[in-house]
Amino acid sequence: MSAQLTLDEMVQCLTDIDDPRAQEFRTILESVGTLMAQTLAEKLGVVALPAISEGPDLAGTCAGFRAAFEGQDCPAVLAAFDPDGWPSIPSSGEERTA
Repeated sequence: MSAQLTLDEMVQCLTDIDDPRAQEFRTILESVGTLMAQTLAEKLGVVALPAISEGPDLAGTCAGFRAAFEGQDCPAVLAAFDPDGWPSIPSSGEERTA
């Protein structure tokens, strides 16, 4: 048996024990996440936001995605991980609601 930690959990452990490389590893994970998000966005025709570390108790290292144009639906491959996807952006002729 062994302890299984995610990458974000390992960074948190390093932070907790004051390891001087903790921030370096966090930055590396965010860089990899941003590159992955940009690659997905390019393939899906959407916009990727930079990856950020929110810590293992929240979302971990994650990146957001949004529509590239008004009325664009959230691609199924993204919606599979976030069923709410993103709110539809109404076209200029439609009434916007909160």
